[in-house]
Parts: sequence; structure tokens; C-alpha cells
Amino acid sequence: MRSRRLILGILTISLIAVGNAVAHPLGNFSINQYSAIRIGKTEIELRYIVDMAEIPTFQEIQQTGLVPQAGDASATSYLLHRVETLRDGLLLEVNGRRIALRTVSREILFPEGAGGLPTMKIGAVYKGKLDDPAGEPHQLFYRDENFPGRAGWKEIIAIAASGSRLIDSSVPTEDRSAQLSDYPTDLLNSPPQAREARLTFAFGGIGPIHVASARSPLAIRQSIADRGHLNIANPRDASGAGGVTRPTDIRPSDFNPISEQCREIHSWN
Repeated sequence: MRSRRLILGILTISLIAVGNAVAHPLGNFSINQYSAIRIGKTEIELRYIVDMAEIPTFQEIQQTGLVPQAGDASATSYLLHRVETLRDGLLLEVNGRRIALRTVSREILFPEGAGGLPTMKIGAVYKGKLDDPAGEPHQLFYRDENFPGRAGWKEIIAIAASGSRLIDSSVPTEDRSAQLSDYPTDLLNSPPQAREARLTFAFGGIGPIHVASARSPLAIRQSIADRGHLNIANPRDASGAGGVTRPTDIRPSDFNPISEQCREIHSWN
């Protein structure tokens, strides 16, 4: 334990010496979390992303023996276990009843951070069945209980698929960070801290939607393409052996910001 603290101290000093040229935009200690809730007629889909800066990535490596390299067996094993523990920290309820989530897709990549140190981005798609879609309106409550007290960007959005509609929402329908890959520079000092969402939804028809205000997509952004994009738009079979991805494996065409997916619902299917 003492040696780990010593190594962590040396690492922190090294990162300070390197400066902010290639450091994580939210800081070397940040853990950033993103949730996108999509309401369908028979199920709810939850897209969940965690972006860890250099220090928490180092801590995960020390605690688990993870080798931050694409294709390494430890990365595949770590991902299989981590997406399940992350799922356990996500509470999703409809009409007061907890929805059981199953994993349908998962990805991991290790973008290079300050001083050549790895950062880590984990993405998963979970789905939960709506047992009794009859009757309306429905009340949905969602809470992200992972990494309590950790500083970082905490964002939640919600959209309705064809055949369903949002009546009221405490979160916006468009995201502001392109799934934690493009953080707006004007919000880095005061990032969103959304950990809960409350929605009212129904099926069929067209009605008014009352949602929390969303930031203009034309606002100035900090370009951080080398932070990596998670390719979870087209879910893989969760039982597959894949899921470890390098940033260079992902083409720009593989990534569609959630704001575009709100307008192109079929890209979620």
C-alpha cells in the first residue's frame, strides 16, 4: 500500500511537470460518466460510457493487473467483469419497479494521455424489458450510483424511439460532449453534474415535450479526436470475445454523436 502511494505521488508530480498540453480536459484525476436513455415500445436501452483520466486509469491497472493494450487477454477479462459491476451501479425504475438490465454490447479503448500515460474509456449498451407497457403515462426514474464523489463530467440525456414519446423530462434530448469525446471548452470549469433523471413517457400519438434545456450544438468545442470514440452504435453479441478496441481501429464513420442519433432513431436499432 505504501509503495502504491509513493508511485502515485511520483506519477502525480510527473503529470504536473508535463503540463496541460495533452492532459485530460477534465483533469488527470477525473472520472467522467455519460448515460443516454432510449425509450422503446417494449424495452428501454441505456448507453453508458465511462471516461477515466490518467490517475484513475493507473489505479485500475494497479488494482487489477490490467495491461492497457488492445488484444491483451487481461483487457478482455477486465472488460467482461467491469461492465457488469458498472451495470450493478445503475438504477432504472419504471412506475416504481426496478428494470433488470442485460448487457448487449461493450467496448474498451486506451487513448494516450499526458506524458504518454494511458487513459481508459469503457462503453456498454444495456437493455431492459418493459413488462407492462399498457396504461399510461409511465414514470421513469434513473440514477447513476457509480464512482460517488469523484470529480468529472456527469451527463444524462433521454430520447423516445418511434412509437413512444416523452411528455416530461428532467434531462435534455441532445448531448453536449459527443459521448465524452468532445468536451465543450466553456464548460470545463463547471461541467454538468447530472446523476439522476426523471421522465414521463407514453406510447403513440404526438404531444408536447417538456425537457431540460440543452446547450446549443454550435457552441465552441475543444477538438480532442485523439481521446477516442467508442464503437458501440451497433451492439455486439455480449457473449463474444471481442470488444477490445484501439483508437486507430475506429473510423469516423463508425461514430455518430448522440445528437445525430436523436434525429436518426434507426441508428440505435
